[in-house]
Parts: sequence; structure tokens; C-alpha cells
Amino acid sequence: MGFWFESFNPVYGRTNNPYDLGRTCGGSSGGEGALLGAGATPLGLGSDIGGSIRMPAAFCGVFGHKPSRHLVPLTGHFPYALEEFKNLTGLKYPYTSMGPMSRKASDLYDMLQIMMGADDHDQETMKKPVLGERTQEWAGRKVLICPSPVFHRARSTDDEMAQVVRNCGKLFEELGAHVEELDPRFFVRGTELWFAALRSTKSKNLYETLMGPNEHLSIGKEILKVALGRGDYTFPNLMVSLGEIFDTRKKDFTEDLAELLKMKLTLDEKLGEDGILLIPPHPRVAPKHRAPLWSPFDFIYAGFFTTTGHPATVAPMGFNAEGLPLSIQIVARHMKDHLTLSCAEFLETTFGGWQPPQKI
Repeated sequence: MGFWFESFNPVYGRTNNPYDLGRTCGGSSGGEGALLGAGATPLGLGSDIGGSIRMPAAFCGVFGHKPSRHLVPLTGHFPYALEEFKNLTGLKYPYTSMGPMSRKASDLYDMLQIMMGADDHDQETMKKPVLGERTQEWAGRKVLICPSPVFHRARSTDDEMAQVVRNCGKLFEELGAHVEELDPRFFVRGTELWFAALRSTKSKNLYETLMGPNEHLSIGKEILKVALGRGDYTFPNLMVSLGEIFDTRKKDFTEDLAELLKMKLTLDEKLGEDGILLIPPHPRVAPKHRAPLWSPFDFIYAGFFTTTGHPATVAPMGFNAEGLPLSIQIVARHMKDHLTLSCAEFLETTFGGWQPPQKI
């Protein structure tokens, strides 16, 4: 159903991480991440509302890009029929983004050139967008780093993930960039604001309806079946549905959306016209299977930038002592996708990019 950062379902089973079969490949575009990481395909497509392109890319040691909001049409994306896109405008438009994934960083730019721009269905996509030219000029550029961001409900950043960001900051400083550390508590309310933004676009319990379209779905009964090993749905699916049913919180999100916009504008001001932000895409490397159930809000490291509309690219950054991919997330102002993609290409040449797994 595209709402969890593992890839498992009762039909096809579990998708494993190509660098450690006992760990998750991420989700919800985890199949693409696993195929790319394993070297089975050079290019892929993913969708991202809470990091579903960037987490699989990070866990599987490949590149993934969430484009600027309204740059790529959502036409054909589940669960909307083609005729529904005519009415998905304004505040009703979902926060989902479609984007490219690849083993080589340079492929992302070319794929995005093909994907972007309006079609006959999605009314919100920019008509004739133009990507900026790629660059490798870093001297004098503003580079913000945030090695250990603080998000309510999410776990703190592991040292090895934070060190990747610090190392990149030092590298850009040596190249003449103006490196500045962003206050880690800048993002502290990011999780609440992400949920508020998503709820603001919904008019009904869409998730529950999709899971049981032909009859009323008994969530309690299905949870019991999962506990007995006979479930027809995954536990995360049932938890999301349960959250919809019992969501009795406020329905006026005006203040939250205003705060989210203020955060976006403040970050834009700190970035300047052509700056970039370096931040972990996740607080840890690929977790073991089912471990995300105990820390379900860690997706927000990537998911936050979906609601602000910023472009964000994940790039592999070598391996830890266990042979698991390390990674970094690069963020820029809206419609500055060329900067995050250029940075990913630079980091690929410097740190080696994708490397084939040795255990499969």
C-alpha cells in the first residue's frame, strides 16, 4: 500500500537487502532499491511521500531523487484513477512525488529531464519546467550541514551516519565553500507537521477503504490473525488504518501549515539562492527485518522535505564496518534540483558511488 519503510506482503513475501539478506531494503520503493543495489537493473522509478525513494536508495547503496514539488506528474499513481486527477488540485493535491533511482548519479539528471513537465491529466504539474545546468563549482557556495537533526518521535542519529555529514562538510570547506552547521532542533516539530500536511489533503479514511473495498474491514480481527500467523494484511498496514479510524485530533490545520511554510521559508533564507543542505536520510543504516516497528517515525529524516517541496537526493557514501551502505541526503531550494544532482555526481566521483554487493 506504499506506506511503510519495509517491503513485505503476503502475496510476494519479503524483499531483502542485497548487502545483508537479514536486513530490510527499505520501502515503499524497496523492490527498486534491492534490484538496483544487487546490480540487476541500471535504472528505476519510485514514489515518495515519506522517503519511499530515498530510504531504499540509502539502505541499498544507490542513488535516488525526490524532485521539487509539482515538477513531475503523478498520473497513474495508485490509488487515483485517471479521471480523478482533474479534481486533484489546490489543497486536495497529494504530497506524493515520483522520481528516478539509479546506480549511477549522472543518470538521475537525464531521467528527470524525461519525466518532468505537464501532461493531459495532472493539473498541478508545471507546464514547461527547465532544469538548471549541472555544476561542479563549489568554491564560495553556501553549504549547510546538519549531522544529527532532532525530530520529535524519531530516534537520534547514529554516530556513523552523522560522521558522513561531517566528513562531507570538511570536504566542501577544503574546496572553498562556506560551510555552516544548522541548528539540529530546527526540525524538532517536523514529524507533527508532516502528519498535519498529509491529513489536510484528505476528505475520508482512504486507507481503510482501499484495504477493504468490498466489505467492512475488522481491524481488530485482522490484527489477531496476524498474531496467529494467518494474517491477510501486514501489521503496519493495519496500524495505519487504525490510526485513521481513531484520529480524533483537530481538523483545522491552518496553524500547522503556516508553521510548515515558515520553516520552508526560513530554510530557503539560510540556503540562499544556490546553497545546499547535507543531512542524513535516516538515523541508521539498513535495519534488520521488523526492527522499524519499534521506531516507526524514523522516516521523517527524509519525509519532512516532501511536505516542504524541496528537491532531495540520496547518494551512497561507502560502507560501515559491517559492510552496510552509508549515505547522505542533499537538499536545495525548490526547482534547484540541478544542485542536489550535481552534488550527488561529485560525491560519486569522490567516494566511489554504488559498489556491487559481495555476499550474493
